[in-house]
Amino acid sequence: MSKSLIRAIPRRVLILLGIATSLSTLFLIYKWIKRIFLRKHEPINQTAVKKEQSKPNSRVVIMSEFAGSYIGKELTPRTSRGFVVEVDSINADALKVVASEKQSFIITKDGDVYGCGDNTEGVFYETKKKQVYKPTKLHFVSNVIDLDARHNRVVVLTSSGKVLQWGEGHSITQVPITKNIIKVFCTDKMYALSDDGELFEWNHLTKPVVDSCLTNVASCSFSDTHKVILTKSGSVYTYESFTKLSSPVLAPLDKGVIQVAAGNGYYLALMNSGEIYAWGDNSRMCLASKDPGAVANYITIKGSPKSIGTCSDQYSYCLLQDGTILMWGKGLFGSLDFLFLGRADHSTPFVVQPPYDGFQISSVSFGDKHVMFLSDKV
Repeated sequence: MSKSLIRAIPRRVLILLGIATSLSTLFLIYKWIKRIFLRKHEPINQTAVKKEQSKPNSRVVIMSEFAGSYIGKELTPRTSRGFVVEVDSINADALKVVASEKQSFIITKDGDVYGCGDNTEGVFYETKKKQVYKPTKLHFVSNVIDLDARHNRVVVLTSSGKVLQWGEGHSITQVPITKNIIKVFCTDKMYALSDDGELFEWNHLTKPVVDSCLTNVASCSFSDTHKVILTKSGSVYTYESFTKLSSPVLAPLDKGVIQVAAGNGYYLALMNSGEIYAWGDNSRMCLASKDPGAVANYITIKGSPKSIGTCSDQYSYCLLQDGTILMWGKGLFGSLDFLFLGRADHSTPFVVQPPYDGFQISSVSFGDKHVMFLSDKV
């Protein structure tokens, strides 16, 4: 401001401007002092406390060697263990995670379903996006207690007993099954197990039919080419191929099997003793034997096994009661080899550590190129 303009302003106005500036400065200093020294006397923000208390007691982590929409994030830095993404966009406890070839699904304990991944076949048909990068709630389905997905197909079981299916360009429909269903499965076909041991089989073009070869089914497991059945009496049956109708073959096992799993050309059985019996094709060391020609092997696990399964149909894993995951085997394209951290020996069960502390892995699901860990707070 020029000196001539200052002389033109009355002296009284200049004094008032000076006083106003001083008061404004003093007020700012007061606010600063209050913020620094009187913060501990401020009332507790109940909304913030409630939000903190409502944080989920479970965590979902997705890991993959390759970047893709199924890992739940579009842009994320690569680590020494591949791409690691913790799903933090769902403010609810997770009940189950399911990894298919190109998608990832999360069921919450409230029965909601969230999903991300490839949408070229309309798996997430509420959106026109070809790739869904962020886990998104599927509003067309609710009250879900079980889910399985494979080959761009999804089948779910609701708390009211309904079996629903969608995918491959089809919108959601109810499967006409009147029995009380307790679990659903999805592979090249879809399956539903009833509480009285009947196993239903169907696809989008056929109605459900009961597998007449077996009754009193307790549990079952499917790969793309093989399936294994555990009956309520403890007998184990295997189907060698889905390409033709074949009678089940009784597996050479004593009583005491509590869980079974099927891979591509091989099978696993968890025994009451805690051992795992593996039989079938060992060309990729899925039987935990260094002999490629081995046809059977008893695997001794250090710890208490909780569950067993196959990964990408060409790896094997065991989840222990303490949340530790053991893996062995080598897939055809090595898509899950990154979990072995450069370890050359894939025939010996190797410990896969969770990428965070304070949570214990309670369940796991393997896709063709990625893995999903569901952990609970300890």
